[in-house]
Amino acid sequence: MGVDEHTPEQEERARPQPVDLDVSVRFRPVSGKEDASGGIIFRAQDGRNYLLVRANALENNFRLYTMVNGRRSTIASARVNTPCQGPNVPTKPATNSLAEIPSSRRAASPPAPG
Repeated sequence: MGVDEHTPEQEERARPQPVDLDVSVRFRPVSGKEDASGGIIFRAQDGRNYLLVRANALENNFRLYTMVNGRRSTIASARVNTPCQGPNVPTKPATNSLAEIPSSRRAASPPAPG
């Protein structure tokens, strides 16, 4: 074996292990008539397979989506207070959150593309 070659067992041990993580994001919807949203992509396998949590100022909602082969499906949704749009609107911590997602609907990760 060369210096840069690894066995499958070594490669498996070198992969990052999943962990629980708390993430906080602030965004300011400045403008938009079709879309004014912000969110986080996580458990991404590639550009077409991932999970997405997104807040949308125009639709007054907070949603959890799964993307599988580029097709989006809603896993959970919650109505939120209407944020104001504009560059000088102060941001403050959110007062709404998604309700408990039943374990039968939780997504460990998007299914493998296929």
